[in-house]
Amino acid sequence: MRLLAQFWRLCLLRANPQDLPASVTLELLALAAYVGASTLDAQVQLALWNAFLAASVDAFVLVALTHIALWIRDVPGRAVQTITALAGAGAILGLIAFPILGALHTDEGALVVFQGLLWLSFVSWQILVYGHILRHALDVPLLAGVMVSLVYFYISFKVMNALFLQAG
Repeated sequence: MRLLAQFWRLCLLRANPQDLPASVTLELLALAAYVGASTLDAQVQLALWNAFLAASVDAFVLVALTHIALWIRDVPGRAVQTITALAGAGAILGLIAFPILGALHTDEGALVVFQGLLWLSFVSWQILVYGHILRHALDVPLLAGVMVSLVYFYISFKVMNALFLQAG
């Protein structure tokens, strides 16, 4: 429960990745939770197996781009805590996203604008949370962390679109 509270505090920008234990076991558990939540979210558009594959590819992209960013800044020793923070916060945000995604795929007329604004607000929150984590991991200002977060989301979107959405 303490770790869940810590991940929630990350989502509220009240904790930092360095507040988490540097544990490979926790990193793997956070990645598994991230893949699970992402699979749930992806099932709105994809069949279960493709949703799982998409979530797994997304987790790989998250890990790879995090390692690259940390390598560029010459702080590779922060990888375990950074990936744990991104995956753990991403899992919580993914669970929050599920009902929003479900609502987006209904055609309720006047609610469409509200749903779109809700989704835009949620995505902005997720980008800010990842930016907050990355600013601490990379020792950069928040704006730079948000820019790195935007690069991750753009690359992830392009990879997911190329591999899964164009085929389906």
